[in-house]
Amino acid sequence: SPSNCGTWVASGNLTAATCNTLKTSGISIAALADRECTFTLYKGTASCSGDIESKETIVIEKGGEGVCVPTGVLDGGVWQKASGMWTCG
Repeated sequence: SPSNCGTWVASGNLTAATCNTLKTSGISIAALADRECTFTLYKGTASCSGDIESKETIVIEKGGEGVCVPTGVLDGGVWQKASGMWTCG
């Protein structure tokens, strides 16, 4: 659920292997039962490329509890930018 980050963040769907612009302070990503996934967080850019402040790859274990990823975006994406890409093997 989107509340497992300790605070309500947002709800919606991520499209696999597509850059997703992030506008919330955190993103909660559920684990899949049958395969491992990764989420790559790009801070400083809304497009997963260009002027990247930092890049972090988070592994989401198969059948696990999922993860909460703090994005660093506290202003809805006005000045603070982040994006991410979710992929599964």
